[in-house]
Amino acid sequence: RSCNEIIEILEEATFDPDDVIQKVAEARWLRAFMYFDLVKRYGGVPLITVAQSIDQPIEELYVERNTEKEIYDFIATEMDELVNILPESYSNDEFGRPTKWAAYALKSRAMLYAGSIAKYGTVQLDGLLGIPAGEANAYYKKAYDASMAVINGGMHPLYEANTDPEANYGEIFINDGNSEVIFAEVYDLGLLKTHSW
Repeated sequence: RSCNEIIEILEEATFDPDDVIQKVAEARWLRAFMYFDLVKRYGGVPLITVAQSIDQPIEELYVERNTEKEIYDFIATEMDELVNILPESYSNDEFGRPTKWAAYALKSRAMLYAGSIAKYGTVQLDGLLGIPAGEANAYYKKAYDASMAVINGGMHPLYEANTDPEANYGEIFINDGNSEVIFAEVYDLGLLKTHSW
């Protein structure tokens, strides 16, 4: 809901149009990221792309679930558009914002899930759960193509600061902003963004 609200507010904003386009793209990426979290846990969920008002009649608030396939296809379509809008990189002080490569990476991961669901799962509840088996290879191809876009883009090569691969592996988890970080969730006590680990 917050992403939908931000998108609607920004569409009427009067500041720099390029900033509006970028911020809307970031909100759309976050919305798709959240839908990926939902679909991999619950299957088909209601696909809502406009902010609902709590004053709406109850029958309008209780939106029927979309099929699992529709949610995965929504994520793919959003990422296909966002790779042409989001920037390739940000400055260091803007670390943690989605880039073109984060859009490709999210698409790759979501399509890999969809392909695996189609190949190994079964369609249930009229498609609320599962994806038809015949769709598996198409989703795997989308996952592959998105992954290759990241690899061939050259912005995120393997982290090889040390000659010892074991040391490299350990450091990718503690060196913020290393070359393998495609998208990072940034925690900042000053912004009250923390976790309990």
